[in-house]
Order: sequence, then structure tokens, then C-alpha cells
Amino acid sequence: MRGILHFFKLNLFAALAAVPVAIPVAIPLAIIMVVPLVFAEQAVFAEQGVFSEQIERSDQKKTLIKEVLTESGLMAIVETAAYIRDEEMSRLAATKGPITESELAAVRIRLMGSVREKYILNQIRQHLDQEFLALDLQKLLRKLRVPAIEKAKLIKGRISEAHFAEEIRDYHLRLIEHPPRESRVQLMSELAKVERINGLNTIVKVEVRKSLLTAITHVKDNVIPTEQELDRQMTSFRKRVADKSNNQSVEHYLYLFRAVPSSELKNIINDYKRSGLQRLVDSCEKRLKKEFSVGRQQFDQVNQIGGAALAKRK
Repeated sequence: MRGILHFFKLNLFAALAAVPVAIPVAIPLAIIMVVPLVFAEQAVFAEQGVFSEQIERSDQKKTLIKEVLTESGLMAIVETAAYIRDEEMSRLAATKGPITESELAAVRIRLMGSVREKYILNQIRQHLDQEFLALDLQKLLRKLRVPAIEKAKLIKGRISEAHFAEEIRDYHLRLIEHPPRESRVQLMSELAKVERINGLNTIVKVEVRKSLLTAITHVKDNVIPTEQELDRQMTSFRKRVADKSNNQSVEHYLYLFRAVPSSELKNIINDYKRSGLQRLVDSCEKRLKKEFSVGRQQFDQVNQIGGAALAKRK
């Protein structure tokens, strides 16, 4: 047995020895140099592709944010800040109060520097970019574009028509003679509430007034009131603005939605509640107040000699 195994071993070794051994072939230097370059070039292309994709995603999200701000009404509300600011300055200039022309000019500089709607809107865009995923924004847009809400927006669009003011005045007189059902009034009030437009409008008006008072105090006494002091002063003003805004919306909606059944109005209200708009507006309201507050706290940075506006908010 041992002899047989020895015989097999000898034959195995012989067979292995007969197998030709592959001799390494010399690889040209050019090929050795080109291969790493090809891989490096592919890596660069891959990196460029990822970068381009990131830019595309960023652009897509910017578009989503713009659409969300438009659909929710946030953009339009923030843009009214400049108009409200100019109205406040016009009223101040028309008063017979103890303020000189030079003081008025100094107040205007501070107010123009702190209430800048484009800057504030840009800050809100950045805030939404950080707080919301693109997927969240897409979902919100889809829900704000359901048929019921789209129809409501179309109806409300009549407010911008030239003859609407005259129509609503006539309707107001009819309401005095023939008051609407209380249940109908409640529905209109609820619709105005879930849209959140009145609340945003109140915030902007109150914040601009706070900025005006801060500018006057800073010019006259070189003091910046605290936010707590301003809020205390704004208590009655805030209520007046909120009540007026809500009453006006209810009156307008009673006229605009007069042909829309109550059941359909309830569907519109429920769609707004399910849309996710509340989370969006809650988040933006906080940022809106913060930006106005930051502007007021920077009044000390005004260059008194040159009369320059706030340097950090260019």
C-alpha cells in the first residue's frame, strides 16, 4: 500500500512539473500610466455628476419654497410690510406732535433700515430650507392644491377686482338690514382662521408699529425699549388690528361665498386643517417676529454722522 502511494506521489509531482509556468509579460509604461488617469478622470466625472445633482436638488427646493410661500399667502403678507411702513411714516409726518424735521428724517432712516421686506422674506426662505424637507414641501403643496381649496382661492381672487370695493359697500348696507344666520357667520370666521392670513397680517402691522415706536424712542432718548415693554404697549393696538382684520374677512367672505353651500365650506375648512399649513405658518410666524426684533436691536449701529442705514442688513 505504501508503495502504491509513493508511486502516485511521484506521478503527481511529474505531472505538476510538466505544466507550463506563465511567464510575466512586460507591460508598456504608457499603459501603466494611462490606466490610473482613466480611473481618476472617471472619479472626477462622478464627482461632477454628484455636484450637479446637488445643485439641481437645491434649485428644485428653492422652487418648492417659493411656491409654498405663494400658495400659503405668506409672500404677499410679508411684502405688505413696506407699504405699512410707509403708511406709518406718512401718519407720523402728518401729526402735530413734538417731533422736528431732523428727528423725522432720523426716524425714517431707522425704520427703512429695519423694515426691509425683501431681506425678511429671504430669511424666511432660508428658515424653510433648514426646517422642512423637500418631501414635506411637496406634500404641503399637493394638499394646498386640492380642488376645494383651489376653488376657494379662485373665489377670493375677486377681492382684487376694481369694482369689488363698491360691491362690498352695497352688500354691507344690505347686511345691516338683513343680518346673516349666525351659523353662516361662524363658518366664515372659521375659514378666515384656518387660512391664517389675518394672524399674519396682524403680526406684520404690530411689528412695524413696534419698530416705529422704537425708532422714535431711539432718536429722542437714545434708548431701545425691550421687547417686553413694546408688547405691553401693543396690547390694545394688537386687539384692534386683529378684530378689524377678522371682521373685514368675515364680511368679504359672506359676500364672496354667498352661493357656496355650508357643506362645501366645511369641506374647504377641513382641507385647510389637513394641509399642514398650520405647522408652516407657526414656524414662519416665529421667524417673522425674530427678524423684526433683530432689526430693532440694531438701531445702535446706525451711523449718526453719515446717516447710514443698518450696516448688517444690507
